[in-house]
Amino acid sequence: MSLINSLSLTTLRAQGFRSRIHPTSGGDVHMMEAEGQGTGPPLLMLHGLGSCSADYFFLMPALRKKVRRIITLDFPGHGASALPSAGMSPPVLEQALMEVADEVLTEPMVVFGNSLGGLVALKLALHRPDRVQRLLLASPAGAPMTDRAFVEFVDGLRPQNHAEAVDMVDRFMARRTRMRHILAWGVRQRFGKKGVVDLLERIGPEHMLTAEQLQSLPMPIWVFWGEHDRILPTESREFYRNNLPPHAHFEDGSGFGHAPYLDHPLDFAERLMRQAA
Repeated sequence: MSLINSLSLTTLRAQGFRSRIHPTSGGDVHMMEAEGQGTGPPLLMLHGLGSCSADYFFLMPALRKKVRRIITLDFPGHGASALPSAGMSPPVLEQALMEVADEVLTEPMVVFGNSLGGLVALKLALHRPDRVQRLLLASPAGAPMTDRAFVEFVDGLRPQNHAEAVDMVDRFMARRTRMRHILAWGVRQRFGKKGVVDLLERIGPEHMLTAEQLQSLPMPIWVFWGEHDRILPTESREFYRNNLPPHAHFEDGSGFGHAPYLDHPLDFAERLMRQAA
């Protein structure tokens, strides 16, 4: 685990968040949870590829003020969670999350997911609809792609040198940051981890969603898409815009990129809470 992640977790623990290890068939999953200070429904937060729960460091204290309970977790092979003994793959990730949901989600929750976390949140809603009260998604992965488009997309998540990592940082953020070279070092470290490498090697178009699956979801859904998102292709945005069920809402995010909590964390936290109510 990186020094920055360790410091973030230490600070969250000092604020009353508790670390917890939950055993699953995919290895031990690390979770952070806290009782909330508000009256809103419980909230589960799912991170993106190469990310971890500590990356929601700036969101969690703000969201805690509005909800009764807040939970974040590190996917297997990410953050402080163990690497599955058989390696990381989409089925292992999904199974581990279902096991956590069955044991930990004692009541229906609002589920937030960004990028890969959005796809995992959607899979959770498909397989455990009784555990998901509402879906809040920021630039969710999971839109179908052709084989060629999928290869190009995955290759864009495999920086081979510092320049490619800097480009990846620029594609994540709405605007270039002065920290881009430092962040690029972190990107190479995170996307070089075995769990992330395994997942990129084993995920394929067959693991994506269909329009029929998306349209079958009965719960309220909010999809937020940063107008400066340069990680997912435009076709992914249009898939969600055009195939959400009638009760869902799609919002274009002016001034936001692929990970909106990095661009304007407090603004985005307020948007989340308005949708969670």
